[in-house]
Amino acid sequence: MIQNTIILETYKKEIPPNVNLDFIYNLIKKDRPIVEYFGTELDNGVDYISTEMQLKFDRTTIITINFESNEELNYDNNNPDKIYDLIGKYFSSTFKSEIKIESDEKDITVYL
Repeated sequence: MIQNTIILETYKKEIPPNVNLDFIYNLIKKDRPIVEYFGTELDNGVDYISTEMQLKFDRTTIITINFESNEELNYDNNNPDKIYDLIGKYFSSTFKSEIKIESDEKDITVYL
């Protein structure tokens, strides 16, 4: 299995305490967030965040989606609509009991 990550960025949103996949998918379809990253799972070895980066983080909502695929995906596909459709496909094909969602007041991380 190949570990994949999609990182989306949109203007800052208030995230409800019990966020679910329907909320996340509707947010993606309605707000059409920027695809910041689409590729293999990221190693988060960066411990330093510059002031400029922190200001950007404070003004945006980040949606990170981690999922497995049986085969390597076409990471060169930068078409947002195709990436949103891919997200929808994985959201609908994953058993709800296997989905983990973490969120705070403004950011969401999904593990499929």
